Amino acid sequence: LRGTVKIGSPQFFAAADELQDRCNDLLLDAEPRVVILRLRRTHMVDATVMSVLERFALQFRESGRHVILCGLRHRMRERMDAFGLTDAIGPTNIFETHDHAFGSAKEAVRRARHLLGCAEAPAAPEPVARPDPAAPPEPAAHVPEAPADPDPDAAR
Repeated sequence: LRGTVKIGSPQFFAAADELQDRCNDLLLDAEPRVVILRLRRTHMVDATVMSVLERFALQFRESGRHVILCGLRHRMRERMDAFGLTDAIGPTNIFETHDHAFGSAKEAVRRARHLLGCAEAPAAPEPVARPDPAAPPEPAAHVPEAPADPDPDAAR
């Protein structure tokens, strides 16, 4: 996966031209087959911006590619549903934000990997517990010594 496009701050008609330029750049680049738009820091999206996203999603889909949205707040998702943007993107390609750190972004990446036909990435290993450097050292465990081998010459 090449990357995620982050869209921050409220997105109103004044930002629509910049967003349209970024979308056009992505449309002209034949390489990305999936684009993830991360909207975690976006609290509002107006109809002009939703129109830009809708056109982009439809054009991207026409070329056999996919758009995924992640980090959406529930209220924004409801507005996108009412606007029809959810239909253009596909409900399985939209992930609302939740309590887990990077949760919707991780779900979006899993979805992108699925759309690309990639095998699931192996689960991350559990973190290794590191000793607290401020803690006093633990006493060394006493290990008894092994008995000495009998002297082979003493048996003669």
